[in-house]
Amino acid sequence: MQTEWKNIAGSNFRLGSYTDANGQLRPCYQLTKTECLYIATKFNDEARAKLELRCDELSVMASFVDEMGEKTEIHKKLVHNNVANISH
Repeated sequence: MQTEWKNIAGSNFRLGSYTDANGQLRPCYQLTKTECLYIATKFNDEARAKLELRCDELSVMASFVDEMGEKTEIHKKLVHNNVANISH
């Protein structure tokens, strides 16, 4: 499966690692959303649908976090500016 991906995408899946519950280092692949979806097309329709829905859910969550981060920065600037104006 990885051979086909390398032929089309020009790279292998990135190999990474994680520490399991027993403290042992275990190998794993660090896949992008596109790579996950590529692999999912090899599975049955139900598994692929679940994965795609989860990816969409994570994208929405990431957008919300980004938006909240921007709002937090704007809020900090407003508070800072108001404090500076009150001090003068």
